[in-house]
Order: sequence, then structure tokens, then C-alpha cells
Amino acid sequence: EVASIILLWGLNGVVPSPGDGLAKGEALESQSNGWETNVCFLRKNGNGTICQPLGYEIRYYYHQETDRCISFIPKSCGTTDGNNFAKREDCIKKCMPFSHCLVKKTGRKNNTNKGYTYLLGPDMCISAKYGVNAKYWPNANRFHTLYECHNTCAPGEPRK
Repeated sequence: EVASIILLWGLNGVVPSPGDGLAKGEALESQSNGWETNVCFLRKNGNGTICQPLGYEIRYYYHQETDRCISFIPKSCGTTDGNNFAKREDCIKKCMPFSHCLVKKTGRKNNTNKGYTYLLGPDMCISAKYGVNAKYWPNANRFHTLYECHNTCAPGEPRK
């Protein structure tokens, strides 16, 4: 019965507070009731921090169904708690800690197969050359097309 309860907590993104001895998780946000919620399982918080009429920013949230950290332009300003990150890198590290997008694969200049790799810091895909036996996505941060690289490691919401 205890295992069933813990499983249900995990599926709902809720785990007991540290020190309870029951469960522990990453990317946790404290709540007033003593429980902690994994922010990756929360709905997107669409707020931003720039409240001036002429300013805008790009923020990120984790989309559970696609297992991606997606960029968006906030339509309102306010608290950015929960599933809302200032950098895609923070989102990927918290919500997708085993993602191949975290490890760049730039290849060598003398290799023959053209491809692309995602760079975490600048949040962009770049051209690279790989050897004949190179492993591509989903086994590594190597892609055949620029579109495939962006769609996998650097997706964004459609601009409206």
C-alpha cells in the first residue's frame, strides 16, 4: 500500500519533504503544506520579468508530453516560480538530466559527413563534420539536419 502511494505521488510530481525518509526528487519547490512539488511536472508559468512596454524576453518551460524544454515570449509579467526558467540550460539540467543535448559533439574538421550539434551555452545548433561511423540522435547530440537539431534540443512555441 505504501509503494502505491509513493508511486501516485511520483506520477503527480509530489514527493514528501526531505527528512521524511520516504522519497526524494530533483527540481523541487516547497509548498506551505510541507510537501514539495517537482517543478517539471507543473503547468507552464507564462510570466516574464520584463514589465516595460518596449521590452521582451525569452523564457523556457518543460513540456512533459514531448520531453522538451520549449522557449516562449511571456505575454505578462509577474512571478516566475514553478515551470519557468530564465535559460534553456537550467530547464534541461533540471527536467532532462540525461538528455544528449547536454553533451556537444562538434566532430573534426577533416571528417566527411556534414551534420549538426546543439550547443547548450549559446542555445543554438551549429554545423559540424562527423566520421562515417558516427552515432546520430537519439544516441548522441548529432543530427542530420538543422531542423532536426532545433526541433529536438532548441524548440520554441510558434510566434503569434
